[in-house]
Amino acid sequence: RERASERAGIVRRRGAMDLKEQGNELFKAGRFQDACVAYTDALRALERGAEGGAAPALPADEARAVRITLHSNRAACRLKLGLNAEAAADCDAALAEDGGNLKLLYRRAKANFALKKLEPAVHDVRRLLDLDPSNKAAADLMLELRAAAQEMNSTSSQTMEVIGAAGSASTDKERTSKLRSVLGTILDDAHLAASIVNRGACEQLWAMHKQAPLAIKV
Repeated sequence: RERASERAGIVRRRGAMDLKEQGNELFKAGRFQDACVAYTDALRALERGAEGGAAPALPADEARAVRITLHSNRAACRLKLGLNAEAAADCDAALAEDGGNLKLLYRRAKANFALKKLEPAVHDVRRLLDLDPSNKAAADLMLELRAAAQEMNSTSSQTMEVIGAAGSASTDKERTSKLRSVLGTILDDAHLAASIVNRGACEQLWAMHKQAPLAIKV
C-alpha cells in the first residue's frame, strides 16, 4: 500500500508536468498570457513538491531540468507580451542553473535589447556565438545590436555637441534655448542620459551653472 506522502508526490508530479504541457499548448495557440499563468502555476507546483515534510515530487535533477524549461518558456511568453524586464528575470533564474543554455542566452539578449541594455545583450550574444558559431539568429541579433549601438553613440555625440554649444553661447537666451532642445529628450531616455553622463555631461552642465546659474523649465 502506498504511503500518503508517496501519493502526494505523484499528484504534485502530475500537477507540475500537466501544467507545463498545458502551457505549451496555450503558447502554440497564441494564448501567451494564459500560457504564462500555466507556467507560473507549474513552477509553484514544483516548489510545493520541494517543501519539507513530504516526498519530493520529482528527483532533484529532473526537477532542476523542468524548472529551467519552465523559466525559459515563461520568458518566451513574456517576450511576446512585451514584459521584457520580467522575461530577463526568468532568464536570469534559469541561467543561474544552466549558464550555457543557448535558448536562454538568446532570450535574455532579446529582452535586454528591448530594454535598451545593449552591453549585457551583446555579452550574451557573444557568449552564445562562442558556444554555437553557426547560430544564424544570434548572428542576426548581433548585427541589430551593433546598429543600435552606433545609433546610440551618434545620438549621444549629437547631444554632447549641443551641450557644448550651449556652454559657449553668447547669451543666456541662446544657452537656454539650446539646452531646452535636448533636456526633454534626455529626461525621456534613461539610457541616453546614462550615456552622456559617462561622457562628462554633468561636469559640463555644472561648469555652466557655476558661471551663470541655470533655471530651465522643460
